[in-house]
Amino acid sequence: MEFLGFIRPDGSVGCRSHLLVISTDPTTDRLCLKVAGAVYNAVPVVCGPAKHQLFGDYLSAMINNPNAAGAVLLEPKPQGVGEKVAGEMSLIGKPVEVVDISAAGGPVQAVARSTRAAMAIAREISTYRRQLSLFSRLTLGIIYKEDSKTADLLLPCIQDIIENSNGRIVIAREVLNKKDKVNNLHAVKKLGIDDPVGRDRGLYELEFSPEPNEIMKSMILKGVQVVLVATGSSYSANNALVPVVNITADKNYYELMEDSIELNLSNLDYKRYDTKEYRLLIISEIIATASGKLTKAEALKI
Repeated sequence: MEFLGFIRPDGSVGCRSHLLVISTDPTTDRLCLKVAGAVYNAVPVVCGPAKHQLFGDYLSAMINNPNAAGAVLLEPKPQGVGEKVAGEMSLIGKPVEVVDISAAGGPVQAVARSTRAAMAIAREISTYRRQLSLFSRLTLGIIYKEDSKTADLLLPCIQDIIENSNGRIVIAREVLNKKDKVNNLHAVKKLGIDDPVGRDRGLYELEFSPEPNEIMKSMILKGVQVVLVATGSSYSANNALVPVVNITADKNYYELMEDSIELNLSNLDYKRYDTKEYRLLIISEIIATASGKLTKAEALKI
């Protein structure tokens, strides 16, 4: 299997080509949001109210995600964490610029300087073109919450991706029923906070969290390019950097959340076709999304 992706200088393949506008200090968060809101295809990355001591490591992982094509880093003063992150980004061949806010001469000039820097990189990124890539270059994320209807369809899909396409899948699953088929899938490795996804094909497991944003953040830091959500319940997981494909085999849930679900599997003819045949519906949606098809959240700018 293949998909159309953006091949990065470091050999990774992006499904999206986003510009990160990064605030390296709480004092530049509002500026970061303002600049990102003014520039096409920009994703803001704010520091938050309390700067964590490992924030630099977090940013390093963010810029290495294949969906990040370039970045503008906003520094309140020179020689901060932004310089270190920018150096790492230059080494992997992605365009980057650091804006020293203290040298800008005031908030108006700081907004102008940062916006011009972001605009220039956004224009460069817009010239990048998708190229045919093997599915094995894709790291797929799956968020699964016990749902027997979807499990019958998801299981052959996962097996096909791993066995026939040498795929790597990062899964976060909450399964209480030991008979659930997805629960029986063997993980190559359970990933901790700092553990990278290996080069070997297979299933890599993250600890499940009731907070969708926490799982999404962890998957992004692991280099996941597309996420598939199969929960059968209201578990909203959207992200600006990584597209999220929501699927369900529950008719009532689909009717309730139609504008958030990409693939409705509730009306399939299970008497006429085997569930294994329908795995292609899920795989085709993943490939289409990885190749540029917008999710509903992306189309609505949610």
